Amino acid sequence: MSTLLNKTPNEFKLSATINDTPESVAKLIRAAINVSIEKQYSWKDHYEALRTWIASIEALGVLVFHINHVEVEQSRGFSIGEHPYPVVAINGKDSARGRIFTLFHELTHIILHNSGVCNLRDNYENPHHNVESFCNQVAGEFLVPNTELLQQDVVIENKGNLEWDEWRLSTLANRFMVSQEVILRRLRRYQA
Repeated sequence: MSTLLNKTPNEFKLSATINDTPESVAKLIRAAINVSIEKQYSWKDHYEALRTWIASIEALGVLVFHINHVEVEQSRGFSIGEHPYPVVAINGKDSARGRIFTLFHELTHIILHNSGVCNLRDNYENPHHNVESFCNQVAGEFLVPNTELLQQDVVIENKGNLEWDEWRLSTLANRFMVSQEVILRRLRRYQA
């Protein structure tokens, strides 16, 4: 029998509360998975990024699954925070970059001990809005750290301009291996 089949996953140990800042939770995750921003910049495409992020999260003791028979509009993913081996499921019908964001959104739910099914949209009528918004902020800060984003040449060159050309958004999205929507939300949040 293969040694991989006999390997017991690590026990997941990360924990935070909604009273922590999204930045501190993002730093906690970055330190735990031990993937530098430089390594993130080196990936040749979003599939390499997705595979690496999944492997890194699985190394923490989280079981990652792909679901394929659910429309993205119904669910982009969900998490089950049961210990010792929590689960994140991401929708295989979503884009690779969408799955990357969902992966970290759902990981944040587990870290907060708050499992659930998510569509990642801010719904202000939802009583869990604060948690959903917090998970979105952590995922965004983790994938596109504020300090790194604001140091990018295309951001510096566009300083003071509230409009963003598609090529600039695309350049940044490709640099961080996220969607243009994530980049635009991050810029909107931190642009003076």
